[in-house]
Amino acid sequence: MSTTSEHDDDPGTRTAGWYDDPSGTGRVWVDGRQAARTAATVTSATAPVIKNTVATIGLAIGVVGLALAFVLGPWVSLAAVVCSGAAFPRAMTLASHGYAPVGRARAIAGVALGVAGVAVAIAVSSGGA
Repeated sequence: MSTTSEHDDDPGTRTAGWYDDPSGTGRVWVDGRQAARTAATVTSATAPVIKNTVATIGLAIGVVGLALAFVLGPWVSLAAVVCSGAAFPRAMTLASHGYAPVGRARAIAGVALGVAGVAVAIAVSSGGA
């Protein structure tokens, strides 16, 4: 029983990985099953999309909480502060791993809008007495 694959006699196949393009235009991906392709036929790997959904939710709740603070009271705005506060650790973790602090500005804005919503709700409720 042989341990060599059926592709060993084909010089165009290689172990899967990135290799220098023979035409000198960059690097190409070889999947190990097909012959090496030129850079013109290979699309480069795209960067992963990094999100901080909790920061976006906190910002949205902050906008709604501030806009409707006189009707809903401070509870929605407090939820915005909590959600936005929970988004900070993710932003800092991403920054410590070399990514941009994704969602940091939205989290700050969500906390600010939440605090403003709480202040408006308290002012409205105490002003009516």
